[in-house]
Amino acid sequence: MPKVLVIIVTIYTLATIIKLFLIEGLLKINTLQINSREVIVKKAWGFLNEKKYRLKDLDGYYTSTKQLRRKQQTFTYNYLLIMQKGKIVAHISNQYHQNFNEMNDFIKVNLTDLGYKKSTIFLDIKNALKF
Repeated sequence: MPKVLVIIVTIYTLATIIKLFLIEGLLKINTLQINSREVIVKKAWGFLNEKKYRLKDLDGYYTSTKQLRRKQQTFTYNYLLIMQKGKIVAHISNQYHQNFNEMNDFIKVNLTDLGYKKSTIFLDIKNALKF
């Protein structure tokens, strides 16, 4: 096999692993509990330490959508980005959270809508590193 092909396959594999674990794992796949006083977040599939954020200390939330194509189908996913001091503290989506609609309703009543935030791969990487 030519060296160039090996290099390309290696780079692609590393990029996929980084995307899966860094972006998806740290930023999007979270365990969340929300009640009338606080949001409790466990990142990386719920394995990292939990952090608690009081609702009154949160800035609000942004909404976002992302479209993914898989096998000639397009899927649209909705996201809520809960913010504190300009930083994303929780990332909720209907792609990863079964009770997204319930959390969405609660958040819309209890937090300030900060508007729509466009999602790009570069913003996802930047947010994952800051998260």
